[in-house]
Amino acid sequence: EALQRLQLDVIQLLDAEGRLIRQELGAGLSAGTAGAQPDVGAEIRRAVTARPRRGTAPVLGWLGTSAGPLVLAAQPILRTDGSGPVAGTLVMARSLDPAALSAALSVLPSRVILHAGGSELVKPEQHALFKRLKAAPEAGSLVLRDSDMSLFRYFQNINGEPAFVLETVMDRSILATARETSYQLSIVLLCFIALVFFLL
Repeated sequence: EALQRLQLDVIQLLDAEGRLIRQELGAGLSAGTAGAQPDVGAEIRRAVTARPRRGTAPVLGWLGTSAGPLVLAAQPILRTDGSGPVAGTLVMARSLDPAALSAALSVLPSRVILHAGGSELVKPEQHALFKRLKAAPEAGSLVLRDSDMSLFRYFQNINGEPAFVLETVMDRSILATARETSYQLSIVLLCFIALVFFLL
Protein backbone atom coordinates (compact mmCIF):
# COMPACT_ATOMS: atom_id res chain seq x y z
CA GLU A 1 0.00 0.00 0.00
CA ALA A 2 2.84 2.40 0.85
CA LEU A 3 4.54 1.54 -2.44
CA GLN A 4 1.40 2.39 -4.41
CA ARG A 5 0.76 5.59 -2.48
CA LEU A 6 4.32 6.84 -2.99
CA GLN A 7 4.57 5.39 -6.54
CA LEU A 8 7.69 3.43 -5.60
CA ASP A 9 8.91 -0.10 -6.33
CA VAL A 10 11.30 -0.48 -3.37
CA ILE A 11 11.38 0.79 0.22
CA GLN A 12 14.13 -0.36 2.57
CA LEU A 13 15.01 0.61 6.12
CA LEU A 14 18.63 -0.14 7.08
CA ASP A 15 20.32 0.20 10.47
CA ALA A 16 23.54 2.16 11.02
CA GLU A 17 25.63 -0.91 10.02
CA GLY A 18 23.68 -1.44 6.78
CA ARG A 19 21.65 -4.42 8.00
CA LEU A 20 18.10 -4.71 6.69
CA ILE A 21 15.37 -3.84 9.22
CA ARG A 22 12.34 -3.72 6.91
CA GLN A 23 11.74 -4.06 3.18
CA GLU A 24 8.85 -3.66 0.73
CA LEU A 25 9.29 -4.78 -2.89
CA GLY A 26 6.87 -4.09 -5.72
CA ALA A 27 5.58 -6.55 -8.29
CA GLY A 28 8.27 -7.96 -10.55
CA LEU A 29 11.04 -7.50 -7.98
CA SER A 30 12.25 -10.48 -5.97
CA ALA A 31 13.67 -10.95 -2.49
CA GLY A 32 15.40 -14.10 -3.74
CA THR A 33 13.16 -16.56 -1.88
CA ALA A 34 13.48 -20.20 -2.90
CA GLY A 35 16.63 -19.29 -4.84
CA ALA A 36 14.70 -19.10 -8.11
CA GLN A 37 15.38 -15.40 -8.76
CA PRO A 38 18.19 -12.98 -7.88
CA ASP A 39 17.75 -11.03 -4.66
CA VAL A 40 17.15 -7.50 -5.99
CA GLY A 41 16.78 -6.14 -2.45
CA ALA A 42 20.26 -7.42 -1.57
CA GLU A 43 21.70 -5.88 -4.77
CA ILE A 44 20.31 -2.48 -3.76
CA ARG A 45 21.54 -2.85 -0.18
CA ARG A 46 25.08 -3.78 -1.29
CA ALA A 47 25.26 -0.80 -3.65
CA VAL A 48 24.09 1.65 -1.00
CA THR A 49 26.38 0.36 1.76
CA ALA A 50 29.39 0.10 -0.60
CA ARG A 51 29.26 3.82 -1.36
CA PRO A 52 31.68 5.90 0.75
CA ARG A 53 29.75 8.04 3.24
CA ARG A 54 30.04 11.80 3.00
CA GLY A 55 28.61 12.87 6.34
CA THR A 56 24.83 13.00 6.22
CA ALA A 57 24.52 13.75 2.49
CA PRO A 58 21.79 11.76 0.68
CA VAL A 59 22.62 9.38 -2.17
CA LEU A 60 20.75 9.87 -5.44
CA GLY A 61 21.31 8.25 -8.83
CA TRP A 62 20.88 5.27 -11.13
CA LEU A 63 21.40 1.62 -10.30
CA GLY A 64 21.55 -1.34 -12.68
CA THR A 65 20.09 -4.52 -11.16
CA SER A 66 19.21 -8.02 -12.36
CA ALA A 67 15.59 -6.79 -12.65
CA GLY A 68 16.57 -3.77 -14.76
CA PRO A 69 17.57 -0.18 -13.98
CA LEU A 70 16.27 1.75 -10.97
CA VAL A 71 16.19 5.40 -9.97
CA LEU A 72 17.39 5.29 -6.36
CA ALA A 73 17.51 7.67 -3.39
CA ALA A 74 19.06 6.83 0.01
CA GLN A 75 18.50 9.29 2.84
CA PRO A 76 20.39 9.04 6.17
CA ILE A 77 18.08 8.94 9.20
CA LEU A 78 18.95 11.60 11.79
CA ARG A 79 17.58 12.62 15.17
CA THR A 80 15.08 15.49 15.09
CA ASP A 81 17.62 17.81 16.74
CA GLY A 82 20.41 16.71 14.38
CA SER A 83 22.59 15.43 17.22
CA GLY A 84 24.34 12.10 17.45
CA PRO A 85 25.43 9.71 14.71
CA VAL A 86 23.32 8.55 11.77
CA ALA A 87 20.74 6.05 13.08
CA GLY A 88 20.19 4.29 9.76
CA THR A 89 19.25 4.78 6.10
CA LEU A 90 15.93 5.02 4.26
CA VAL A 91 16.21 3.67 0.70
CA MET A 92 13.60 4.39 -1.96
CA ALA A 93 13.71 3.25 -5.60
CA ARG A 94 11.55 3.18 -8.68
CA SER A 95 11.92 0.98 -11.76
CA LEU A 96 13.01 2.73 -14.94
CA ASP A 97 10.76 1.58 -17.78
CA PRO A 98 12.62 2.06 -21.09
CA ALA A 99 9.39 1.97 -23.11
CA ALA A 100 7.95 4.82 -21.06
CA LEU A 101 10.98 6.98 -21.86
CA SER A 102 10.16 7.37 -25.56
CA ALA A 103 8.06 10.50 -25.10
CA ALA A 104 10.51 11.99 -22.60
CA LEU A 105 13.61 11.47 -24.75
CA SER A 106 12.19 12.62 -28.08
CA VAL A 107 9.26 14.65 -29.35
CA LEU A 108 9.30 12.39 -32.42
CA PRO A 109 7.98 8.80 -32.45
CA SER A 110 10.76 6.60 -31.11
CA ARG A 111 11.45 3.48 -29.10
CA VAL A 112 13.95 3.00 -26.30
CA ILE A 113 16.11 -0.11 -25.91
CA LEU A 114 17.97 -0.99 -22.72
CA HIS A 115 21.50 -2.41 -23.02
CA ALA A 116 23.80 -3.84 -20.33
CA GLY A 117 21.04 -3.69 -17.76
CA GLY A 118 19.66 -6.78 -16.07
CA SER A 119 20.07 -9.98 -18.09
CA GLU A 120 20.52 -8.29 -21.51
CA LEU A 121 24.13 -8.61 -22.69
CA VAL A 122 26.14 -6.14 -24.71
CA LYS A 123 26.52 -7.33 -28.31
CA PRO A 124 30.12 -7.85 -29.51
CA GLU A 125 29.73 -5.25 -32.27
CA GLN A 126 28.76 -2.66 -29.65
CA HIS A 127 31.86 -3.05 -27.43
CA ALA A 128 33.79 -0.24 -29.16
CA LEU A 129 30.74 2.05 -29.02
CA PHE A 130 30.19 1.43 -25.30
CA LYS A 131 33.90 2.02 -24.59
CA ARG A 132 33.61 5.40 -26.34
CA LEU A 133 30.47 6.23 -24.36
CA LYS A 134 32.18 5.40 -21.07
CA ALA A 135 35.03 7.79 -21.93
CA ALA A 136 32.61 10.68 -22.56
CA PRO A 137 29.22 9.78 -20.99
CA GLU A 138 27.84 13.32 -21.25
CA ALA A 139 28.24 13.44 -25.04
CA GLY A 140 26.25 10.39 -26.13
CA SER A 141 26.80 8.83 -29.54
CA LEU A 142 24.71 9.05 -32.71
CA VAL A 143 24.62 6.05 -35.10
CA LEU A 144 23.10 6.44 -38.57
CA ARG A 145 21.73 3.48 -40.54
CA ASP A 146 19.86 3.17 -43.85
CA SER A 147 16.36 3.23 -42.38
CA ASP A 148 16.80 4.69 -38.89
CA MET A 149 19.18 6.35 -36.46
CA SER A 150 20.00 5.72 -32.80
CA LEU A 151 21.19 7.94 -29.98
CA PHE A 152 23.12 6.00 -27.31
CA ARG A 153 23.53 7.38 -23.79
CA TYR A 154 25.62 5.86 -21.01
CA PHE A 155 24.61 5.99 -17.32
CA GLN A 156 26.81 5.33 -14.29
CA ASN A 157 25.44 3.92 -11.05
CA ILE A 158 25.62 5.60 -7.63
CA ASN A 159 29.16 4.22 -7.13
CA GLY A 160 30.48 5.52 -10.46
CA GLU A 161 30.41 2.08 -12.10
CA PRO A 162 28.67 1.17 -15.40
CA ALA A 163 24.93 0.87 -14.91
CA PHE A 164 23.30 0.67 -18.35
CA VAL A 165 23.04 2.24 -21.80
CA LEU A 166 19.81 3.56 -23.31
CA GLU A 167 19.37 3.54 -27.09
CA THR A 168 16.72 5.83 -28.56
CA VAL A 169 15.79 4.62 -32.06
CA MET A 170 14.07 6.99 -34.52
CA ASP A 171 12.99 6.30 -38.09
CA ARG A 172 14.96 8.43 -40.56
CA SER A 173 11.91 9.05 -42.75
CA ILE A 174 10.14 10.63 -39.75
CA LEU A 175 13.20 12.77 -39.06
CA ALA A 176 13.30 13.88 -42.70
CA THR A 177 9.61 14.80 -42.59
CA ALA A 178 10.12 16.75 -39.36
CA ARG A 179 13.10 18.61 -40.89
CA GLU A 180 11.08 19.50 -44.02
CA THR A 181 8.16 20.68 -41.88
CA SER A 182 10.47 22.89 -39.80
CA TYR A 183 11.96 24.34 -42.99
CA GLN A 184 8.51 25.12 -44.41
CA LEU A 185 7.39 26.72 -41.14
CA SER A 186 10.51 28.89 -41.15
CA ILE A 187 9.72 30.12 -44.68
CA VAL A 188 6.11 30.90 -43.71
CA LEU A 189 7.30 32.78 -40.61
CA LEU A 190 9.81 34.83 -42.62
CA CYS A 191 7.13 35.71 -45.18
CA PHE A 192 4.78 36.79 -42.40
CA ILE A 193 7.46 39.00 -40.83
CA ALA A 194 8.24 40.56 -44.23
CA LEU A 195 4.55 41.25 -44.79
CA VAL A 196 4.25 42.96 -41.39
CA PHE A 197 7.25 45.18 -42.14
CA PHE A 198 5.79 46.01 -45.59
CA LEU A 199 2.43 47.01 -44.07
CA LEU A 200 4.16 49.17 -41.44
